[in-house]
Amino acid sequence: IFAIESSMAESYQLNNYVLEGKGDAKELIRRMHYWTWRTPEVLDLVQWMMIYNKTATNKVQFTGFDIQSYQLSLTTVINYLQQADFEQDMELVQKWLPELAHWKQIRLEDREEFIKTKTYQLVLHQLNELEKKIETEQDSLEHSLGRTEYRWLQQNVVILKQFYTYVTFIDRDKAMADNLLWIKNSNPNSKIIIWAHNGHVAKMPGCMGGFIKSSLSDSYRVIATTTYEGTYTAMKVSSNGFELHRDNILDIPPDGSFEANIKTLEKQIVLVDIQNIVTKKQPLFLTESICLRSIGSVVSESEFADTCLLQDFDAIIDIEHTTATQDMSD
Repeated sequence: IFAIESSMAESYQLNNYVLEGKGDAKELIRRMHYWTWRTPEVLDLVQWMMIYNKTATNKVQFTGFDIQSYQLSLTTVINYLQQADFEQDMELVQKWLPELAHWKQIRLEDREEFIKTKTYQLVLHQLNELEKKIETEQDSLEHSLGRTEYRWLQQNVVILKQFYTYVTFIDRDKAMADNLLWIKNSNPNSKIIIWAHNGHVAKMPGCMGGFIKSSLSDSYRVIATTTYEGTYTAMKVSSNGFELHRDNILDIPPDGSFEANIKTLEKQIVLVDIQNIVTKKQPLFLTESICLRSIGSVVSESEFADTCLLQDFDAIIDIEHTTATQDMSD
């Protein structure tokens, strides 16, 4: 199973293409909301998966686990409730649309204040009550929908609740970890490859990876990625808000950083097997804090942060030179 840091419901739509060739790959990728995935590389990946699955006995699945959108989960819940003749509940869920849309527009730093409002508390109460009712009415709903569809209805209610209770960065990472564990529990015999930011997959407390590590222990392995130089795609703050730029130039790593040390090897691609090194001897750059590149979807003043490689990762891949992603339509 391939799991990507993208909205869960929308990613599962793309899984129908990967498994059965249903739909248009480009359009389904666009529906995942975020520009980060609208690249030729992601398109090539899902098309390869679809072709591979045509003849494969053990098929590859495409999934997601993020919680930053609500639209498809809301539609999914409404459709399932209507199909099961839960008309009153369906009509109630339909009324959440303006509140969820408003919540989406509230900046993260302003949400602590908004959650005190009566409107917010009412919708959250209704979400909790619907979650309880769906569990109580399991037999009836499974009879109407089927076992798989019932579990997907349950999970989409959970996604809506996760979206509506996302107040801090830890809230999001905990929710993403829970969703990945749901995917794991739904596919107990499958191995999962997770594609997400180093800051999410890291095993440190409060990160998605930390939560997963506490549940899966040594079954969870993390390979970080970094680069020495090149260009990258990210949003920049402008007078008009955020604008996407594909010509951002990476800062040269400072002396003593992980990237600067790897540069001395004069190799285009280097994989450092941290855990294997540790079993032999422990170099200081593994056991002590070291500067490592950390960039996200928005350009920041500082591209580097201190991290302890031994605590956070099992291996790290350094690519000497990288180029910015392009839109898959270019």
